Amino acid sequence: NILYFQTQERRYTLTVSTVGQGTVSLSPSPGADGKYPHGASVTLTPQPAAGWDFLSFSIPSPIAMDANKAVTATFNQQHTLTVECVGSGSVIPLDCGNTRSYLPGIPLVLIPSPDVGYVFSQWSGDCSGGLGCPLTVFGNKQVTATFSKATSSPVITGIEPQSGAPGMQVTLLGKGFDSIVLLQKVTFGGKPLFRLFIFLTD
Repeated sequence: NILYFQTQERRYTLTVSTVGQGTVSLSPSPGADGKYPHGASVTLTPQPAAGWDFLSFSIPSPIAMDANKAVTATFNQQHTLTVECVGSGSVIPLDCGNTRSYLPGIPLVLIPSPDVGYVFSQWSGDCSGGLGCPLTVFGNKQVTATFSKATSSPVITGIEPQSGAPGMQVTLLGKGFDSIVLLQKVTFGGKPLFRLFIFLTD
């Protein structure tokens, strides 16, 4: 007697679901029965909706079809940061008059950079505090950096004390500055002299 055996091809389903807004395309597409043959390799391509970014697949692509499988594609909504400026200057890393999208939770530090003849005055909107503004992008954010014209050049009317040892700090009398001043002893023509270093800050 001759025995005949008929084997049935093993075929599997790949179920794709999404979190957030976006779609996923499959290559190759499943057969007419919605399944893939055993050993097929399926590549998943995410297609986020406008205003969303693709984050991850629960199973890395491509997927080897050796059983029924389910994969989840996660999309995150983009959050925007808008930077405006009043006066003459710029902001690092996102310059004035620009809007950029970020994934939620991205930490940033905004640094104002005044143009020549201007000084940074203040933040407004979603920033406050000193020169560096730490900001975490949750939700849409709007920030304004204000720059003001610099005052006139510092005017020095006197020094106290008028003599001292090298390395000591002295006080400048005048207006339009804060200062750190150091004295350094040098020798010129055989006579000891003092060189004055002045570090001005707005």
